[in-house]
Amino acid sequence: MYNITPPQCNNREDYHRISGHRNPVVKDRLFGLSAQVMSAYAKFQANALICAPTAPLPLQSEDAQILRNNYNTLDKGKPCADIREDILASADLGQCPYCRLNDATTLDHILPKDRYPEFSVLRSNLAPCCRDCNSAKELALRGNSVNDHLNIYFDKFPTTQYLHVQIVNGPNFVAFKYSLSFPSGLSKNFQRRIATHFAVHDLGRRYGRRASVEMSHIAGSLKALLSAGGPTAVQTFLDQQAKSVRTRWPSPEWLAVLWESASLDASFCSVGVMSLP
Repeated sequence: MYNITPPQCNNREDYHRISGHRNPVVKDRLFGLSAQVMSAYAKFQANALICAPTAPLPLQSEDAQILRNNYNTLDKGKPCADIREDILASADLGQCPYCRLNDATTLDHILPKDRYPEFSVLRSNLAPCCRDCNSAKELALRGNSVNDHLNIYFDKFPTTQYLHVQIVNGPNFVAFKYSLSFPSGLSKNFQRRIATHFAVHDLGRRYGRRASVEMSHIAGSLKALLSAGGPTAVQTFLDQQAKSVRTRWPSPEWLAVLWESASLDASFCSVGVMSLP
């Protein structure tokens, strides 16, 4: 997970531009809702800064659907597709901020548009993410509180280490089991929300599988290092890998955790390396 700087834009201009591309009847209705929507935007921003819940606007069903449908103007090939592309471009190296495993190719409504249609095209309510994370969150939100989920723009993710990996060295295999262990000083509310994020996006399993792939990619190099320089050479190499990742991704990062834990695991750096495929 990593934070993204909140979008810098004129929300009123976005709303009126998008509304202007709807049919004349719908456009007039959207302009009539403008004052309510702008007020809701202001409350959203203020509440997000202090991690407070936001109440949905009391809307007639027809107005709610009209506002939801504004989002369709952001689709590829549609009049306001540039807004979508700008948000996707904010993902660091194009990677999903929810998992940093896949490319961010979709937009997640942080507050879902079925419950909050007024925020369907608010940039600071649209997060770039991968399809896996988007689908997982959509399923998790059915019947659950939206306040249990992290906001990549306004929640300041802790830089203290809370993500850990256990390396299981078997006779003919190596497995990687990721888990959470929170340091003192991190609020219980934040711990709960990070744990929810970890569970909803199935990050323990997904990180473990990707860790196996990453290790298999360098298995040949590790075995050669072990043969030439012993476990110390393997440890030094893995420690350098960890430092390189930390330089680029300073927050608790699944790949850096993998390299660090492997470098400190004497059993892995000797017996475990030879069990890698």
